[in-house]
Amino acid sequence: MLTVRGVPLWLTVYPYGHQISPREWNDGRVDWSFEHNRVYTRAPQKQVEELGRSRGISVINMTDDFLERSKKEFPLYFAYDGHFLPAGHAVAAEAIFRELLPFLWQAEAPTKNADLPRN
Repeated sequence: MLTVRGVPLWLTVYPYGHQISPREWNDGRVDWSFEHNRVYTRAPQKQVEELGRSRGISVINMTDDFLERSKKEFPLYFAYDGHFLPAGHAVAAEAIFRELLPFLWQAEAPTKNADLPRN
């Protein structure tokens, strides 16, 4: 239905704190039976990415972005509830912007692109 209307479908996937660092989301893990000081698999994000792409759906997998940023910045997630802190939101926004910008450049007429930043 979206394709018929010219609307592209995009999926985004991101890792939870316990998939990035043994320190992230440390307080909230216990309530959900996750171990402290352990990094869990990121396979579910990869599976969603592969499934989407196998069906021609664009997928933005932010896992590598969060892994990279976690090497330089901590914390990215709240310790108890696991939601993004401002730093985590910045990682997500940067990843989505980076992936969508080429699409936007391609989709817009050249005269409308004057306001979009170029890399």
